[in-house]
Amino acid sequence: MFIATPQYMSLEDWVQAAMYTMSNYSNLATLIDDDWRQWGEQFLSDPYLSTLNPPDPHFWDEWKPWAEQLVLALNSAPDAPPNSNITPPSPGPGSGRFLIAQNGAFLITQDNRFITTQN
Repeated sequence: MFIATPQYMSLEDWVQAAMYTMSNYSNLATLIDDDWRQWGEQFLSDPYLSTLNPPDPHFWDEWKPWAEQLVLALNSAPDAPPNSNITPPSPGPGSGRFLIAQNGAFLITQDNRFITTQN
């Protein structure tokens, strides 16, 4: 799975992009009241994602350094949880085929379709 780095993104934009990439992990909750630590706790308790050693958000003072470490931990995860019987669409969230701008944003066409690479 490929999660965009948060370098040039707001917390809300990065969480939305990350949640879109992880849409096949149905037990993940949305961000509430910009509480990134509470949002980050779910990775510690998820049966599969917790095995990838996500960073504990309570050990971090700022969200971006924590999010960068979370990206490193979760980028080795498959597009869908093991044994989930989910086959991600191609191209789909986290397929590794999305083009990402230098500022970390997904590149889209004028009609809001994601720009992807070819096989």
